[in-house]
Amino acid sequence: DPFTPPSAQEIREQQKQLEPMRKIFSPVFVGMENIPRELFELDRPIILVANHTMYGLFDFSFIISHILEKRNLLVRGLAHPIIWGEGIAPSNAENETKSKTQEAPKQNDTEQNANVRNANSMMETFTKFGAVSVKPRNIYRLLQKNEAVLLFPGGAREAYKRKGEKHTLHWSDEAEFTRLGQRFNAIVVPVACVGQDDNFRILIDSAEWRNVPYVGNRIEKSLEEANVGAVRTWKGSEVAAKEAETFIPPLSLPTAPHRLYFKFGTPIDLNVKHTELSKANTEKSSAEINQLLYSYIRSQLESEIETLNQYRKLDSFESPSRRLL
Repeated sequence: DPFTPPSAQEIREQQKQLEPMRKIFSPVFVGMENIPRELFELDRPIILVANHTMYGLFDFSFIISHILEKRNLLVRGLAHPIIWGEGIAPSNAENETKSKTQEAPKQNDTEQNANVRNANSMMETFTKFGAVSVKPRNIYRLLQKNEAVLLFPGGAREAYKRKGEKHTLHWSDEAEFTRLGQRFNAIVVPVACVGQDDNFRILIDSAEWRNVPYVGNRIEKSLEEANVGAVRTWKGSEVAAKEAETFIPPLSLPTAPHRLYFKFGTPIDLNVKHTELSKANTEKSSAEINQLLYSYIRSQLESEIETLNQYRKLDSFESPSRRLL
């Protein structure tokens, strides 16, 4: 992980790019006292465990930029492999091209350069600010180096919410990050994100897309062929295929921009909590205790989301009409 942090100029430029979104959504951050600078100076890895809001549009950028601004610390994001073009099987494009005799319309240099810039802008930004693909070996290396990382266990399934799923978590049933976190004596900080789920009205969700005549079959076929959306490929083709099935964004309409809220919860020392759970459940195996720990962290994040929802109800500027007019 030969990562070189962005320069002060690059940080200023990125903050400037975020400024229009800050003006629109006026993000509020609660619980900063739970992540003092001293927390990141303990020579221990920190895992910020957050929930994805609709489409995951600003979850990464607002959290990382705020901590960078207030704590002068760059948190390493763990992002979907699709950002780096990973997890995509070779398509039939090459074979299709060979079967065609006519040439595609050529682009001039300016058009080609513009396409490349647009295609790579997100990848370049994520990479520049230390984000890596959410793979076991990457997580292992970062925790081993006592880095602070930002993890969204719900992944794309949580970002591509279905109707009636506002503010809900969609984690894997298996305890995935807790065992590795314990190995490196990590501290977990739940991070609740609220507001973006109310900024869209879903017309067709990912499950309903499959029932749309002709379109549904095309989507299933393309996902199966390209294997887009699969993250846990190391768990086998069956798990990867199931993940790919959820990688269908809902069709929605944007609404008036509600305010965005973020809350940093009380830090959880994984090894200390594991010991507490072991003493309270002496009949359970180590694997079962690890599962209890995983469930505990999830419940803490759900509690933080509920608390944040109550907090926003008391904010007289939550409504876009009060805030923007």
